[in-house]
Amino acid sequence: MKVDILYHSYRPALGNIAAWLSDNQLDYRTTSFVKKEKPTPIDEIDCLIILGGFFHVNDTDKEPWLKDELDYIKDAIDKEKTVIGICLGAQLIALALGYKVEKNNSPEFGWFDIELTKAGIDSSVLHGIPKKFTGLHLHSDIIILPEDKPSLAKSEATYSQMFAEKTAVGIQFHAEQTEETLNKMFSKMGNSLEKGKYQQTEIEMRDGYKYLETNKKIINAILSNCIIKYKNIN
Repeated sequence: MKVDILYHSYRPALGNIAAWLSDNQLDYRTTSFVKKEKPTPIDEIDCLIILGGFFHVNDTDKEPWLKDELDYIKDAIDKEKTVIGICLGAQLIALALGYKVEKNNSPEFGWFDIELTKAGIDSSVLHGIPKKFTGLHLHSDIIILPEDKPSLAKSEATYSQMFAEKTAVGIQFHAEQTEETLNKMFSKMGNSLEKGKYQQTEIEMRDGYKYLETNKKIINAILSNCIIKYKNIN
């Protein structure tokens, strides 16, 4: 099985995903549309993973590469490849499926509780996942799901923390992050984090490192459910 990973930062920060792929002896390649790198032809991959990034999916005028990436993602979904998106990646999947992405009522930055919905509890995507856990959030936009498409997980600030359609899965929270990847993020952000209702300071977010091991198990379970058992996503 061949996996292609799209990233949107200076360099790919795979975190727990890299360890899981290695443990399962899966080949993968990283590609950045931001850097105008040529992606692997869809017909040559089995799975597409789309990471997060500090861009807004509706800014196609400012970031023209977004349209090319959206076309690539749509092609992967149309050809029934397994597609998994995290944060920005989930929002890109949402647009490729024809959903809307809008500015959330409040940014969500920090560790906040996530609860599986009834649809999530019943979904094969989330088999083995606890019904409630504390997850890491780093987003200011929200995915607007169609009325007939239930959310699989929710937080107080964001009802659409996860969704699944066809062979695609969107994950708004960041279970892939590790202490190493978060430390690098904080070193670049400086003191830009402000306290708010759903916004934590750097000190509070570092205190959330105690949740990292649980989140590692969560992303591992999701990857196993979607990729190893990728013919049975819905």
